[in-house]
Amino acid sequence: MLTVQATISKDFSNFLIKEYGEEIEKLIARRDLGFGGSFGGGQENEENKHISKRRPIIFVHGLTNVAGTYEYIRRYFLTKGYNNSELYATTYSYGVKRFLKDKMECRHITQIRLLIEAVSRVGYEAFSRISTIRSIDDTIVGNIACDGQSVSSINGQNDEIVGYSHPMIIYATQDIIYRIIQGLKN
Repeated sequence: MLTVQATISKDFSNFLIKEYGEEIEKLIARRDLGFGGSFGGGQENEENKHISKRRPIIFVHGLTNVAGTYEYIRRYFLTKGYNNSELYATTYSYGVKRFLKDKMECRHITQIRLLIEAVSRVGYEAFSRISTIRSIDDTIVGNIACDGQSVSSINGQNDEIVGYSHPMIIYATQDIIYRIIQGLKN
């Protein structure tokens, strides 16, 4: 399996520390899992400053996966002109390492919700809406954290959800997913 080449960017890390504190930054970065624990965020220095025109995408994995599970589709979106400041993921559990002992908990939803909130505030341009790509085996976290069933959505609007049944389906249908997201209005 291909793994993510880095965790969240230094600039996104600094933003999280400044706005949410070091504990939240560590929770989202998931460096304890090594590469593949998270990804996302661009560089904000003057030479590389990028004004994003696209709605950011957050990848939400299932309980038995980690953020790095979505490396193939992240790379696909990079080939379509997206950049790292528009593609994000964090790992809310431990993947296959502890899935028999792990269960869905409120802290998982809170962690994904914090990522959604941070991505909506970070950066180069504030976004009131975010696209999420998640597997249907992650209905609890995906629905509650993203569409406001139990947690209010960002700026009073529901976030767009693109749900598929399994990471392999997502990889096989990445072109369709890309076209769906391109059709959404910011």
